[in-house]
Amino acid sequence: MAALRLDWGNWLYGLIAGFVGGGAGSVITALGAIGITPNSYNLNTQFGNTMRLAAFSFLINGFITMMAYLHQNPLPAKEPTTTVVETTVGPSKTPQTTTTIVTTGAGEQPK
Repeated sequence: MAALRLDWGNWLYGLIAGFVGGGAGSVITALGAIGITPNSYNLNTQFGNTMRLAAFSFLINGFITMMAYLHQNPLPAKEPTTTVVETTVGPSKTPQTTTTIVTTGAGEQPK
C-alpha cells in the first residue's frame, strides 16, 4: 500500500486566507462604530479605542471564517500523483515502447 500524501500547503494557505479574509471585515466594523458612536470611536481623540475595536473584530471575524473553512475542509486533500508505465512489446530487434501516464487527483484511484 502506498503512503498517503496530503496537500498540506494548499490546505494551510486556505486556512490562513480564510482568517485574513474574514478579518478584513473588521475595517467596516470600525468605520461603522465611528458612524454610530463618534464620541467613543473616532480617528482623533479615541483613535486607540477604534484600533482596539478593529483588532478585536479582526480576531473574531477571522476565527469564525477560519472555522467555516475547517468545516468544509477538515483535512487536506490527497496530493495528485502521476504514474508512468512503460511497456515494451515486439521482437527483440525492433522493440516498441508504449508510455502511459496516469494522473490521480484527490480521492481517485489509478485506472
